[in-house]
Amino acid sequence: MRIANSYKVFAVVAIAVQMFFISSCSAEVTTTPQEHHVIPDAVNINTATVAELTRIPYIGERTAERIVAFRSEHGPFRRPEDLLLVQGISDQRFRQIRHLVRTE
Repeated sequence: MRIANSYKVFAVVAIAVQMFFISSCSAEVTTTPQEHHVIPDAVNINTATVAELTRIPYIGERTAERIVAFRSEHGPFRRPEDLLLVQGISDQRFRQIRHLVRTE
Protein backbone atom coordinates (compact mmCIF):
# COMPACT_ATOMS: atom_id res chain seq x y z
CA MET A 1 0.00 0.00 0.00
CA ARG A 2 2.74 2.44 0.94
CA ILE A 3 4.62 1.83 -2.32
CA ALA A 4 1.46 2.35 -4.38
CA ASN A 5 0.89 5.72 -2.68
CA SER A 6 4.46 6.87 -3.41
CA TYR A 7 3.99 6.01 -7.08
CA LYS A 8 0.81 8.08 -7.13
CA VAL A 9 2.63 11.03 -5.58
CA PHE A 10 5.47 10.64 -8.08
CA ALA A 11 3.00 10.51 -10.97
CA VAL A 12 1.21 13.66 -9.79
CA VAL A 13 4.50 15.54 -9.40
CA ALA A 14 5.71 14.38 -12.82
CA ILE A 15 2.49 15.56 -14.47
CA ALA A 16 2.70 18.91 -12.68
CA VAL A 17 6.29 19.42 -13.86
CA GLN A 18 5.34 18.54 -17.45
CA MET A 19 2.42 20.96 -17.37
CA PHE A 20 4.71 23.71 -16.08
CA PHE A 21 7.22 23.20 -18.90
CA ILE A 22 4.51 22.99 -21.55
CA SER A 23 2.89 26.22 -20.34
CA SER A 24 6.24 28.04 -20.14
CA CYS A 25 7.18 26.92 -23.66
CA SER A 26 3.90 28.10 -25.11
CA ALA A 27 4.35 31.47 -23.38
CA GLU A 28 7.71 31.89 -25.09
CA VAL A 29 6.23 31.11 -28.48
CA THR A 30 3.58 33.80 -28.12
CA THR A 31 6.13 36.49 -27.19
CA THR A 32 8.81 35.57 -29.73
CA PRO A 33 7.31 37.22 -32.86
CA GLN A 34 7.16 40.62 -31.17
CA GLU A 35 10.85 40.41 -30.29
CA HIS A 36 11.96 40.06 -33.91
CA HIS A 37 10.18 43.13 -35.28
CA VAL A 38 12.75 45.88 -35.52
CA ILE A 39 11.42 49.41 -35.81
CA PRO A 40 12.74 51.49 -38.74
CA ASP A 41 14.53 54.03 -36.53
CA ALA A 42 16.15 51.40 -34.29
CA VAL A 43 19.51 52.39 -32.80
CA ASN A 44 22.59 50.94 -34.47
CA ILE A 45 24.55 49.65 -31.48
CA ASN A 46 27.78 49.63 -33.52
CA THR A 47 27.76 53.37 -34.21
CA ALA A 48 25.64 54.86 -31.41
CA THR A 49 27.14 57.24 -28.89
CA VAL A 50 26.48 57.00 -25.16
CA ALA A 51 23.85 59.74 -25.51
CA GLU A 52 22.07 57.87 -28.31
CA LEU A 53 22.12 54.60 -26.37
CA THR A 54 20.58 56.23 -23.29
CA ARG A 55 17.52 57.11 -25.38
CA ILE A 56 16.70 53.38 -25.44
CA PRO A 57 14.32 52.52 -22.60
CA TYR A 58 15.96 50.64 -19.71
CA ILE A 59 19.48 51.70 -20.82
CA GLY A 60 21.05 54.12 -18.39
CA GLU A 61 24.27 56.04 -18.77
CA ARG A 62 26.43 53.39 -17.06
CA THR A 63 25.07 50.59 -19.24
CA ALA A 64 25.49 52.74 -22.35
CA GLU A 65 29.10 53.40 -21.37
CA ARG A 66 29.63 49.64 -20.92
CA ILE A 67 28.18 48.99 -24.39
CA VAL A 68 30.57 51.49 -25.99
CA ALA A 69 33.52 50.13 -23.99
CA PHE A 70 32.67 46.55 -24.93
CA ARG A 71 32.42 47.54 -28.59
CA SER A 72 35.77 49.34 -28.41
CA GLU A 73 37.47 46.38 -26.77
CA HIS A 74 35.90 43.52 -28.76
CA GLY A 75 34.97 45.12 -32.06
CA PRO A 76 31.54 45.65 -33.57
CA PHE A 77 28.56 43.59 -32.50
CA ARG A 78 27.71 40.94 -35.10
CA ARG A 79 24.10 40.66 -34.02
CA PRO A 80 21.89 42.37 -31.45
CA GLU A 81 21.98 39.29 -29.21
CA ASP A 82 25.67 40.03 -28.56
CA LEU A 83 24.46 42.74 -26.16
CA LEU A 84 23.88 39.91 -23.69
CA LEU A 85 27.67 39.81 -23.27
CA VAL A 86 27.65 43.34 -21.82
CA GLN A 87 27.40 43.62 -18.03
CA GLY A 88 24.01 45.07 -17.11
CA ILE A 89 22.12 43.56 -20.05
CA SER A 90 20.14 40.59 -18.76
CA ASP A 91 18.05 38.26 -20.87
CA GLN A 92 14.89 40.01 -19.69
CA ARG A 93 16.30 43.47 -20.41
CA PHE A 94 17.40 42.35 -23.87
CA ARG A 95 13.91 41.03 -24.67
CA GLN A 96 12.49 44.44 -23.71
CA ILE A 97 14.78 46.37 -26.07
CA ARG A 98 15.43 43.86 -28.90
CA HIS A 99 13.07 45.60 -31.31
CA LEU A 100 14.81 48.95 -30.67
CA VAL A 101 18.36 47.94 -31.63
CA ARG A 102 20.11 46.83 -34.79
CA THR A 103 23.65 46.13 -35.95
CA GLU A 104 23.60 47.22 -39.61
